[in-house]
Amino acid sequence: MHIALLTYHFLPRIGGVEIAVHHLARALTELGVEVSVVVPRQPLGVEVPYRIVPLPSWRGVPRALRAWAALARLHRHRPYELLHAQMLYPAGYDACRFGRWMRVPVVVTPQGADIHLYEPLGYGLRLSRRVERRIQSTVRRAAALTVSSRLMQRELAVLAPEAAQRAFFLPNGTHLQRFQGWDREALRRAFGVSAEEVVFLTVSRLSPVKGLVVLLRAAAHLFQHYPRGWRLWVAGVGTDALRSGQVPAPVELLGEIPLEHDEHGVPLQPPEALVRRFVAADVYVAPALSGGFELSCADALAAGLPLVICHTNGAQDLVEDFGAGLVVPPADERALAAALQRMLQDREGRYQMRCNALRAAQGLDWSVLARRCLELYRSLLSP
Repeated sequence: MHIALLTYHFLPRIGGVEIAVHHLARALTELGVEVSVVVPRQPLGVEVPYRIVPLPSWRGVPRALRAWAALARLHRHRPYELLHAQMLYPAGYDACRFGRWMRVPVVVTPQGADIHLYEPLGYGLRLSRRVERRIQSTVRRAAALTVSSRLMQRELAVLAPEAAQRAFFLPNGTHLQRFQGWDREALRRAFGVSAEEVVFLTVSRLSPVKGLVVLLRAAAHLFQHYPRGWRLWVAGVGTDALRSGQVPAPVELLGEIPLEHDEHGVPLQPPEALVRRFVAADVYVAPALSGGFELSCADALAAGLPLVICHTNGAQDLVEDFGAGLVVPPADERALAAALQRMLQDREGRYQMRCNALRAAQGLDWSVLARRCLELYRSLLSP
């Protein structure tokens, strides 16, 4: 089986889509699938086990036409049975039009801003009527749509009621083995964390929609009543800028964790320095106000961390179905503070949620998700 993956977000840039595309392509390759990833440009210094097909660098030619040219040339030399695009727009929109012309079934994976909305911050591509019409066209034309949550499935049904019947559950994943075999107590001692202290962790870039300011306000509320016995680690791109604000005493701003690469030049996500933080922590907090299934939530579950998330997070289904954490309304600092307080006080409940988190993570390894994805491909290609 030969599958073409179309993405306009790829390595060496680091982001949720880029990392997900790479790991899915690699896991599918390990299952014996021939995978060609069509990308904007050839990444330098990166060796991957699948084929990379860059768009032609024709100056002044729209990206959609260059993508069609790359896909047509690939199909001419190495015919593929199915096209899988990342994000409803623009890649999904371009893929569906091309697939209709070439008579190739198209699978589209929504990610976050292409499907979800948070109007108070102007977040979401669908806030543009023109773009929303194109996204709606993609949803209607795709042979199948992968979804990371029931919330995403409901959003697709708003655009096209029949889309729910073509939705296939495929969340973002992680590598379970990266979080196994560590001496957790030794790591906590190395970080200066006592046995009784509760460590909250969050990993995010500094952006209003990520809700870090809401989290810091919640931490301030918690600090008023519980000044000791806990700490909050905040890591991610741009979080150094938070130092200028008022940060409660138990909050440690770790800043951006330096990138690490494997022997093939592929970024390790999360880097080992961050893996150690995941393993040493007790609870993972994802205060994002909107978005899809965050990769960091999959990593946290793999490390056995209960989640505290907003109900706009794609991980909500796993949290509720497995009892692996707590869900709060978005942008509600007092509800978030109450959830943190419950995690701090309920040691037994926290332990049970930890066990549940590890169970929930078993279905999130990229090898498992690749097999599910292959099942979808086969169902679309079967007579």
